[in-house]
Amino acid sequence: MHYRTLLLPLLLGSLSLGTATASLAAGGHDHHQHGDSAQTLRLDNGKRWVTDAPLRKAMGELGSALHATHDAIHQDRLPTAEYERLAALVNDRVAYMVKNCSLPEQADAQLHLIIASLMAGAEEMAGHGGEGRRAGAVRVIMALNDYGSHFDDPTFKRF
Repeated sequence: MHYRTLLLPLLLGSLSLGTATASLAAGGHDHHQHGDSAQTLRLDNGKRWVTDAPLRKAMGELGSALHATHDAIHQDRLPTAEYERLAALVNDRVAYMVKNCSLPEQADAQLHLIIASLMAGAEEMAGHGGEGRRAGAVRVIMALNDYGSHFDDPTFKRF
């Protein structure tokens, strides 16, 4: 019976590792807010939130990559390797945003909602749970559209 007492902590530890990774990416700034997980994206008193150059760069790169593969995703003919490449790109660009973006606290809190959706979509595109790779790509596209409608980035092309 000794193995059972070791098995439970191992299982719980492995489950929490994935959650910790997503939480770190979604909440990696020093000034992030801890709040209700059911937060919804909102505008800044009717206006789109400010952006900075690193955020515009990262989101622009993600938007370009997803625009280039949009038709194949829509027609459900994107190869698995492409989904995995897109997942890696999302993870890389999110890490860049977390490291380099410097937004006001409220804008940052709104960005974290989008980052959480990007990360969840990347996990699905990489084949780690969820509703499948295509659903993950759709989730990322929706997050990018949310960025375009809630953040002031005149160069960003929505879907």
